[in-house]
Amino acid sequence: IQLHIFQAMNCTFVQNYGSGIHTLNINYTMIFNLVFIKNNKAILLRATKKTLICNSIIKYGQDSSGAAFMAFKCKQVFNLMNIFLKNTVSGRGGAFSIESVDYVKSEKCIFIYNSAKSTGGSIFLRHVKLLVITHSIFHNSDASLEGGCIHGIYVDYVKSINNTYRQNKAGYGGGFKLDNIKSLICMT
Repeated sequence: IQLHIFQAMNCTFVQNYGSGIHTLNINYTMIFNLVFIKNNKAILLRATKKTLICNSIIKYGQDSSGAAFMAFKCKQVFNLMNIFLKNTVSGRGGAFSIESVDYVKSEKCIFIYNSAKSTGGSIFLRHVKLLVITHSIFHNSDASLEGGCIHGIYVDYVKSINNTYRQNKAGYGGGFKLDNIKSLICMT
């Protein structure tokens, strides 16, 4: 059975292993007002066409890739709004690991004390056409190797508008480490 719409609202997920929510091949995923605490991965999205995650809290997650959430082969639109992420740890993409997604927008999100053992202390991206980050805060994120806040590989266009990057660290690129991008726009 293929679901066309998955919606989760006003739920709390505590200490779930194998992910709090895992969706596969859904046209539209909407997640509102959720709290995830100590899940090894809060949200895993695969082959989802449109996604909206907003007004949610994700804390103390641990996983090998994208402790807060991982998305791959999710075409079209991926919107993240008003999300608070604290103390998430993973191998890459301390909070988010996003691969093969056309459009990613992160708006009014707060990333605090997120870390990656290799790359992308808060966000790891690969094969993304457009990344837009607005009115967000990255504080004390770290990666052992690259991209204290964000590490992007093969991201066509990156727009960073009215964000704060404070006290983040990595071996290379405490704020950003971007490889093979076409355009970068930073504005305040």
